[in-house]
Amino acid sequence: MQIIILTLLATFFVSCSSIKMAALRPTGTIIYDASNDLMNENDWQYLEESLVSNIKLVETLLSQDPNNEKLKLTLIKALSAKGFAIDETYYLEDKLKDEEDSEYKENAKVAYTKALRYSSSFFKNRGMSESFLSDNVSSPDKIKKILDENFSDNSVDVEFVFFTAQSLASMANLSRESFKVIAYLPVAKAMFDWACEKDPDLNGGACDIFYASYMASRPRMLGGNPEKGRKMFQEAIAKRPGNYLVKQALVENYQILVSDDVGYRRIKNDFQTLEQNVLENKIWRGEKLTSPEKNYLNVFNMIALKRMQIIAENEDEIF
Repeated sequence: MQIIILTLLATFFVSCSSIKMAALRPTGTIIYDASNDLMNENDWQYLEESLVSNIKLVETLLSQDPNNEKLKLTLIKALSAKGFAIDETYYLEDKLKDEEDSEYKENAKVAYTKALRYSSSFFKNRGMSESFLSDNVSSPDKIKKILDENFSDNSVDVEFVFFTAQSLASMANLSRESFKVIAYLPVAKAMFDWACEKDPDLNGGACDIFYASYMASRPRMLGGNPEKGRKMFQEAIAKRPGNYLVKQALVENYQILVSDDVGYRRIKNDFQTLEQNVLENKIWRGEKLTSPEKNYLNVFNMIALKRMQIIAENEDEIF
């Protein structure tokens, strides 16, 4: 009788687990698909507050379905976004003042580290080594071939590789004191190359920003070329005039480095128009009401505006 009861209980719990998994898998798809709607947000406070709460919610859901790739990718994207959009934006002021002991810098590192750990788990899901990034740190030239063998050009795979690369590259840029971490930059570059070849327009022009920044901010002895980087930025601005983050990245990764005060002032004027448009869209002033329009460049422009405000507050010391 005890054996029969235990068997029935085991069957019940397995059934409950199966039902839970069956419910979570479509939920993972819904959350992954809906996560892109965050790009439409045009209020900085809403973005900052919602990111952390959303991360905790997705982590909780993932704990109940640890192999759900779409939940895992949503977490990687959200953590990468928190590190870049929130933490690194606040860190910009400390960076401009050469203050290395910055809590915002450490917060960004924590976010990127979490993202990279989930990336290791994602690699493991695909039957690859969970230490794929470390395994190839001395052979980045092999990475694209390995990615071709294990990933396709669907949005999940391309976004996974891209946001893993972004977290890895950002971690390296924030860890200049650690040669062990900096050594991973060629790995990140190879992953960017793979993802951006699959989808050059990924994430609103993030590939253009990465390659122009990579060229403009690296020393010549390491393959950098500031003037070529400037031209790449200008081409990206002409191609994506509605994405002000490209213009801000030109200021941060080129004009500040070469003390281009004239170029900075020109771009600063452009941001006055953006700031006015943001205020007009956020607060109703009695005009005829209309339904909201989606603009998936909103979040990029919000980040750019916040960073330009920080630069403007410190411009006398910069230029």
